[in-house]
Parts: sequence; structure tokens; C-alpha cells
Amino acid sequence: MLGLRHIPHRVSGLSVASMNMSQLASGRLPDRNSLFEPLIQRAIESAHGAQVAHYVKPVHQATLVNGQLLPGPLYVMALGKASLSMMKAVVSQLNGQIEAGICVAKQGEILEDDHQFLLDRMGDRLSILAGNHPVSGADSQHAGDALINFARTVPGNASVLALVSGGGSALADHDPLMSHVRTAVLNSGKVDIDQINLVTRDISRVHGGQLLTYLPESVSVASLFISDVIGDHVHDVSSGVFSLSPTPGQSIHMLQELGIWSGLDRSEQQAYQERVTVNAKALSQIDPQRLTARVVASSRVSAKAVAKEAERSGLQVVLGPEEALHGEASLCAKRLIRSIRQHPHHGPTLHVFEGEMLVNLGASPGQGGRCQEAALSAAMEVAGDASIQGLFWGTDGGDGPAIPDAPSPAGAYFDGTTCQRAQQQGLSPTLALAGHDSYPLFRDLGDLCLTGPTGTNVRDMAFIFRA
Repeated sequence: MLGLRHIPHRVSGLSVASMNMSQLASGRLPDRNSLFEPLIQRAIESAHGAQVAHYVKPVHQATLVNGQLLPGPLYVMALGKASLSMMKAVVSQLNGQIEAGICVAKQGEILEDDHQFLLDRMGDRLSILAGNHPVSGADSQHAGDALINFARTVPGNASVLALVSGGGSALADHDPLMSHVRTAVLNSGKVDIDQINLVTRDISRVHGGQLLTYLPESVSVASLFISDVIGDHVHDVSSGVFSLSPTPGQSIHMLQELGIWSGLDRSEQQAYQERVTVNAKALSQIDPQRLTARVVASSRVSAKAVAKEAERSGLQVVLGPEEALHGEASLCAKRLIRSIRQHPHHGPTLHVFEGEMLVNLGASPGQGGRCQEAALSAAMEVAGDASIQGLFWGTDGGDGPAIPDAPSPAGAYFDGTTCQRAQQQGLSPTLALAGHDSYPLFRDLGDLCLTGPTGTNVRDMAFIFRA
């Protein structure tokens, strides 16, 4: 059994651990670390914020972003879980061009080295703030205020470079009405992330393109995105903070269909409707010709990079369909294991999946996240099977709410011995799954996946190996 340890990921100079092909040929499962750690490293590298450096270039008194020339002073605004690594890459390339910048990251994920690098090079030209995640709070409200105030300081002859990654929906705005409605949607049991984004885009002060309304009309905005959403639609990444909402006002119809609208009191309905109307009117004043956008990394890019890495090691690889990871985490895991067993098998094979799962929590949930819950469900499905092992993990390095005084896991490993080992220690996989309490079980088994903050966020991934 492997103990808890952090996976040493890095952004460049990645070395691929050599697979023991004779061990694979024998039908035995390979060492977990030598199999999965290079794949985790490759996934992180391919979607890291450092990728934005390939899309920016200084030119005389202007900046080239994704082939577009941005004239005048450059102002940089970064929001999301990968904001710090994206900002670091841009500052490395464009420090002399940047007039001022603001960066909103996730609490607890502002790495000291990155923070110091940015302060050394930009000093008081850069503001770095931390917002609340996964649930917005007072720090998120403060971050939203700071973004709005920064946008108001941008002069009319300037250009804006926006760096956007997932997580910004919670990180950069908060108010009681929006929080109440989003919670009601989550508790409806019929939710997907698109519905949460719909609410946020319609009534936020910042998202759904609202942040653009605080900039002068003459300012061009070039946005670079690390996508964590289905289809890589930029209006869904961080709920469209620098993108015009394509669906203004549609959240009301969605809330009516879910039965949530009738549960709001009359004053809440009126306040919600007023915000929708005001926001839609503000968006109608924005010229879309001012805006350009480019997705520089996504879960599909990472999944393909992982598949290529595994093939170089001599493995057969099956790359699952986009959005293979979706819906309730425990059911998703069972579905994947059954599909793998039904898939034609011709020797050692790695199955790679991507997407984003969810967990509908009960009244008193335990500790853990969707990836740990999926791993536990998969472990129960493969109990006693010596031919399958795998990993479910969140590419941002965090899975579920933070655990006080403990490292935050990215996910968890599983194999055919997981349930037996748990029972030998007096742990019940069945009770842990039913109580959404997977973290203590995997912690005690030493089967947590610990990466630390990764500098990116391209949703969930699963690597499942069949000998």
C-alpha cells in the first residue's frame, strides 16, 4: 500500500517514467506511481497557465495577443483558479508593456513562489486578491468590487488583456439573492453546471459580460481562456466574465421549470427581474467588435496529451468521449467500469476520461469530493478484480471542500483490493459512499491523490488501467 505523498508536478522538463513492460505483459498491475504520476504531470503541463505565453508578444508601443495588435497602454485582468499562473506567464513576456494588473485567485492556492515572482516584477502595479470557492463569500464580494474599480480606472486609449480560467463564478461576486437562488438550484436535484452559470450570468454585477460595461467604450479586450466547460464556450468559463451572455433573461424560465421561481417571495422575484432587465440593457450597449477570445487549453487537449504520453510508454489507449464524466459521481463511476469491461480487450490498456461530475449531498454529508466519491464507487464495482486499477482526480488539485489542518486531495486511487483493505481496518465502503464520506476512508488507506494547487483547472479526469 502506498502512503500519502505529494506528486511532484512541474511545468517543463517533464521526464516520463519508464514502464515495466515485462510486468505488464505478465498481466500484473504495474506500480501505481510509475503508471499514473507521469500522466498526471503531462495533464497539468498541457493545460497549465504557462501556455498563454505562446499567445502574447511585445511589439513597439503595442502588444500582439493571438495575432491581434492591441494599441496603447496594456491593462491585464486575470480571474480564476489558474489566474496566478496565467498572469505569471504574461508578466514574463510583457512586463515592460503592462501599465497595471489585477489577479483574483482561489483562497489557499496563492503559491508563495508565484506571488513573490509577480511582486518582484510588478510591485504596486499589480493587485492580487483571493476569493472564496466553491461557495462565494465576503472575500468574493471584495474581489468583485476590486475588479469593477480596476475596470473604471482603465483609460480610453488603453487595451485590456483578460486571462480567464474556471472557478471565477464563485471567486468574484457575492450577494444574498444570487447565493440563495444558486443554492436552491443546487438543492433541486436536477442541476448541471449550465443552470448555475445561467443564474450567475443573468444577475451578477461582474459575470455575463457585465464587467465589460465598466470599461470605456473605446477599449479593446482580448481574452485568453483555459476552459473548464462543455464545448469550450467562453461565455460559460467563469460565467462569461469577459464575454457577452448569449441567453440574457433565460434563467427565469429555467427557475420556473425547476419550481424554484414560485418558491421565491414577491420581493425576491421583483429584485431578480430588475437585475435581469438592467443587465440585459447594459449588455446591449457593448459593441462585440471590441472583443476577441481564444481558448488556449481545455480538458480535451489534456486528455489527448495524456493519451499520447501513455502510448509512448507502450500502452494501448482508449480515449473516452468528451463528457464521459458527467452526472452523479457514484453512478458515473459504475457506468465507466461496466463500459470498460464490455470494451474489446487485447492486452494492457489505459482508458482516459474527462468531464465534470457532481454529487447531490444529503442533509449531513461527510468529508470528500466528487472524484473521491467516484473512486470509492469504482472500488466497490471492481472489488476482488486484480486486473483493474484507476484514479479519479480534479485537475485544479482540489476535490471537495478544504479539510482543516490537512492537505487538500485532488482525488483518490482505487483497485480491486480497496474495499478489502478498508474492511480490514474497520471501515465500511458502503456506509462511506452513502454518507458522502469518502475522504476518511481513502486517507486511512493512503490512497488519496495529492498534487497541491496545479496552476490550471480543466475539470475532472479519470485514468483507468486494465491489465
